[in-house]
Amino acid sequence: HTKKDCWELRDKKKQQEENNEVNVVTGNVCQDALIISLHNITKSWVLDSGASFHVTPHRHYFVDYVQGDFGHVFLGDDEPCSIVGKGSVQ
Repeated sequence: HTKKDCWELRDKKKQQEENNEVNVVTGNVCQDALIISLHNITKSWVLDSGASFHVTPHRHYFVDYVQGDFGHVFLGDDEPCSIVGKGSVQ
């Protein structure tokens, strides 16, 4: 027989497909989107109530600031940005 008709290869392929199964949970899906257009981005803030923390490039906004290497935050396109300090703002 030919390779495309080989039962052994078909069985292996079927087994691989069964091993590649995933569990899917269905339910309500939120499809909201927030689109923002800023005229003066250097003085604007965008706050996300679902965020685990907030960021700013303006060090002078901090009332206390600790400089250091605090890992990375990943942007929407999976690009990493270094976290070089942390603190509190008013």
